[in-house]
Amino acid sequence: MKAAFLARDLNTQSEGVRASVNLIVQAVDVSLFIMGHELDPRLIEDDEFMTWLEIFKDEMEAPVYTNVKENEKHGFIFVTTEEIGEKLSAFDLIIPFK
Repeated sequence: MKAAFLARDLNTQSEGVRASVNLIVQAVDVSLFIMGHELDPRLIEDDEFMTWLEIFKDEMEAPVYTNVKENEKHGFIFVTTEEIGEKLSAFDLIIPFK
């Protein structure tokens, strides 16, 4: 099974990362999409959040996609909104966070 989490609001970025990690440990192929905003600066200062993000990206080797070019500095993969739509067609489950 392939699942995609879409965090489209600053207030859902943290929840999206935690949910992604929790699902990936269940042997689900997970990708996270941070859309429409740069990573919330408050989260960059949050050690717990950064640990979750590091686990997801580095230890689990799961991709974090973004349609915001500035997020590349956080190690996210930049893709256009159109490319996100194309990528989402490959997922069995899409979970949007508003």
